[in-house]
Amino acid sequence: MDTGVLVAGIFWRHEPHLCVTAWLRGMFTLVLSDAIFVEYERVLREVKAERDFTTDLEPWQPCENMATGSPRRPWPAPSAATPKTTS
Repeated sequence: MDTGVLVAGIFWRHEPHLCVTAWLRGMFTLVLSDAIFVEYERVLREVKAERDFTTDLEPWQPCENMATGSPRRPWPAPSAATPKTTS
């Protein structure tokens, strides 16, 4: 998933949110390189700070039990995050 889609899907409720919601519902698993994973974390923190959002990013942080040393790894949907539905 493109970093912009992930970030927009977490902070706003437009089309990118549908992609994040599909991921949260288990419709697909993200497979990421370490570099992309780091980019996700960096951009989420930057946007939160720039926009002065109060969104808790803890559920979106890396899971402790993920395998390391692999060039690509799955990123399961965060269990603590629940998608908000749009009306």
